[in-house]
Amino acid sequence: RQPRIRADLLRHAHVTHIVSANNGQMPVHPRPRALTSRNGYTVYELGATLGRARFYTQAGLDEIAGKTWDFVPSSFVTQAQVIADKRGHLVAKVSAPEAGVLLVTESYYPGWHARVNGKEAEVIPADGAFVGISLEAGVHDIELRYFPTYFYRGLPLLGLGITFLLLLFWLTRGQRIAASDRAPG
Repeated sequence: RQPRIRADLLRHAHVTHIVSANNGQMPVHPRPRALTSRNGYTVYELGATLGRARFYTQAGLDEIAGKTWDFVPSSFVTQAQVIADKRGHLVAKVSAPEAGVLLVTESYYPGWHARVNGKEAEVIPADGAFVGISLEAGVHDIELRYFPTYFYRGLPLLGLGITFLLLLFWLTRGQRIAASDRAPG
């Protein structure tokens, strides 16, 4: 038996559709509306999400602490205007009525960097899995970029490894040529 997954949690994670095998069980509760079935699969629609980037007031976060996401009153949530959304790069504008957290439904991982109104800002884990940025009241221009720091840290090692292999090839090349000259033939 599959565990039940709540539809409101999926919508919170910005999931809009689910694809399931026709003979499989639908673990989402309540069961979403089926849109179409084709080639042994069914597409289900979860409905409207809270948006890719949204701002939660601190007062709202304090009130909903420990409660379910279907409880969040709309007065605690402000939609951010997403201007650009590409892989590893998001630009948004948000009007924060008071201090709080901007939540972006992007997996939190070291390497995310944020700029708020052109200045570096700390990226924090939001809701345990997403990217968050603490904001003060006011209108903010947000830019999020992902730089895989471990990849860039590893580039010098890659360069050293290639240099070592080329050097090894160059040093042993002379031995291979001398050996081929001595071979009977």
